[in-house]
Amino acid sequence: MGGELILAIEDDADVSRLLTVLLEDAGYDVILAEAGDEGLAMARERRPALVLADIGLPNLHGNEVLAAIKADPALSETPVIIVSAWGDTIGARSRELGAYDVLTKPFNDATLLGTVERALAERREAAPHVPPPSSGPPGSN
Repeated sequence: MGGELILAIEDDADVSRLLTVLLEDAGYDVILAEAGDEGLAMARERRPALVLADIGLPNLHGNEVLAAIKADPALSETPVIIVSAWGDTIGARSRELGAYDVLTKPFNDATLLGTVERALAERREAAPHVPPPSSGPPGSN
């Protein structure tokens, strides 16, 4: 597709399908993982622009994935959005660990897409600007 790469870590097949359709229709490329450890490995290998992680994942809890991403120098600037049906206590902990935001299931499509776009826009703005290479000898531009 050619859009920014989003990793969705979700163990519910129906929610995974919904996320994939919603994000791909919005122009993003989506890769999926069903467990926390699998998602963390994919994040390290593929370096997505953003991670959406369910909180109640097998093998590694969503907050464990979040903490590992934020502790990894190669991934620490990657925005992570936690998706939870577990309420405010989990959400507060996720924010403490560095989550960009916490969305409560069931989530509204517009809210999800708006949150994803804001997170990616902030990441793009924070990225250091590298000027394009000069096309001629120094001072000729």
